[in-house]
Amino acid sequence: MTGSIILHPIEHTSLGGTRLSATLNIHGSLKKWHQYIEIEGPLPEGFSPVHTGDVWATYFIFKMMEFGGEFSIEGDMSASLVANLDRFVEAWCCWRPELFRRVCLVPRNVMDDSEVRLNSDSLACFSGGLDACFTLYRHRKGLAGAQNLDIKACLFVHGADIRIDHESEFRHSLGPCTELVSNLGVPQLFVVRTNFREMRCPYGTTFLSLLAACMRAVGRDYGNFLIGGDSSLDLYLYPWGSNPASNHYLSSNNKRLVTDGLGYGRTAKAALVSEWPLALDRLRVCFSDSMPGGNCGKCSKCKRTYMNFFAAGVSYFSFLPPIAAEVDISDVDLSGAWEPFFARDILQYADAHGRSELDWVVRLRSRLAAVEREGAPQKKKKRGMIGRLIRHFERRRAGR
Repeated sequence: MTGSIILHPIEHTSLGGTRLSATLNIHGSLKKWHQYIEIEGPLPEGFSPVHTGDVWATYFIFKMMEFGGEFSIEGDMSASLVANLDRFVEAWCCWRPELFRRVCLVPRNVMDDSEVRLNSDSLACFSGGLDACFTLYRHRKGLAGAQNLDIKACLFVHGADIRIDHESEFRHSLGPCTELVSNLGVPQLFVVRTNFREMRCPYGTTFLSLLAACMRAVGRDYGNFLIGGDSSLDLYLYPWGSNPASNHYLSSNNKRLVTDGLGYGRTAKAALVSEWPLALDRLRVCFSDSMPGGNCGKCSKCKRTYMNFFAAGVSYFSFLPPIAAEVDISDVDLSGAWEPFFARDILQYADAHGRSELDWVVRLRSRLAAVEREGAPQKKKKRGMIGRLIRHFERRRAGR
């Protein structure tokens, strides 16, 4: 046995909240990680948290994969989740064999959930960003067609993109999130704190396991866990923490994880979100330390967001500061693996909607062409199974 997950008794906080905690031990060494999920109070009448092996196996799955081997879990687990987590581990070991190893989960009790029915109510992760606002707005307004889900609650996690020690940034972000959720008539916003990032897992790879675990912890009454997709399907060229290939393996028979908006780029999302007046005043897109909980208007993420909305024909929004005369919004860093794809999304939308002659569009197109002439960075990053598939189809297109 490589290690074990030990669940600790539920604690109640002085402010009417609930604290769940567990420890991951690595046997034969001094390594252990004591982790918590604290659900802020006051909580709704009748609320009951979920403190089971399902929550903590999901939470610790990547840390266990760093070591590999067999892990006992002092808690009950759904049979369907045990099987799905095995598939999840299989996928990530295939993509990142230099980081992860296979694990075998041995729960105290495996519950047969083969006959469990899926509750139709939904819980949505909500950070106040563009992806989250798009998902919340289109489902609450009934704009998702056959995919539409009834969102009855949202979840904001402090300790995810906003670190647990960044209290000011958290408070500045929570206020607008509360307003946005309330504005669309969602009756409940759960706020959770966690020290997940103290485990020092690569956050860009592991964040969805944290969000899925927190949704399970507060989501006893909801059958669907809804997250906004980070990008459209055509952008998933290499493993990222949230992706359409492995996300659904964090589901069980009675808790379905749904990745929303995979058919939409960020500019198309901006076009829909522009119909929501409050979002145009409260959206949070920036992670710059210079503007905790706000938007600096100067970083590449902010500049890209200006372009998303301008390409969608939206000229007025107050969540970003006015553009200074000397600022060129098209002057963004295109060296990252994803940045050229985000730029193409903007250009394609602008072209399709008669905005290809705007000055900033011309400049962005020129910068992207220069990057592509030099050799697009994303080609250097293709690896593993997905990289091999991409190269295979590129060779086929070239007739080789």
